[in-house]
Amino acid sequence: MNIHINPELKRQHEASKQVRERLSAQVPLRKFEEANAKIANLEELFRLQSEAVAQLQQRNDFLKEQLIEAHGRIISQQQRICSLSEMKEEPITNRRSIQEICEEVLKDFGDVTWDIIISSRRTKAITVQRHLCYLAVCTERSDLSIAHIARKFKRDHSTILSALKKHGFSRRGDAE
Repeated sequence: MNIHINPELKRQHEASKQVRERLSAQVPLRKFEEANAKIANLEELFRLQSEAVAQLQQRNDFLKEQLIEAHGRIISQQQRICSLSEMKEEPITNRRSIQEICEEVLKDFGDVTWDIIISSRRTKAITVQRHLCYLAVCTERSDLSIAHIARKFKRDHSTILSALKKHGFSRRGDAE
């Protein structure tokens, strides 16, 4: 049996076979190029992410250093506060009380006593003696506040201030 093959068909068959081979060879090449492009993109993303992580690590290290320094400052301040609280002033025992100071001022006036000075009487003689007591106490006991002195005299602090001003004395007891 002799099969006769048409040369034109044979040529067309060979041509189509070559086209198929070329096309099949190009498809994997395109896929390979696309894969390489994706890999390049991923490598670029990885590089950018690595740089971002490095920057964050530097920032984290910087913040850790600042935290350590702040913690050290806090400890230093706590130590200073503790050392200051441990430094207690020795109480000055030679300070006289307000009543003792007033009694010394009043001994020159005879019948006027501490009870009369802290009373509500407002006669001229008692008022002058009371003011002298205010001045003596403010001069000798500068460690006391005006409000504290006023409470001992059963007066308002503005009364003491007014007496000091009236007689030309400042809070320190110096003449103005």
